[in-house]
Amino acid sequence: MPYSLQLYSRLFPAGYFMEVSRGILLKGLGVEAVLPNLLLLIGYTLVVFVFAVWRMKQKVA
Repeated sequence: MPYSLQLYSRLFPAGYFMEVSRGILLKGLGVEAVLPNLLLLIGYTLVVFVFAVWRMKQKVA
């Protein structure tokens, strides 16, 4: 895959989720091994949640 598309694919959380689930379920890795990807997923979730709350307050107000 071209490098530009590899960078583009890193914007979507599905790749991080697949790495975490593959590491834990198939490889039997511990949480400490997949912690960087897990933290990225948590950060992405927080950003999306904060944005959704902000947009909801704008529509209600």
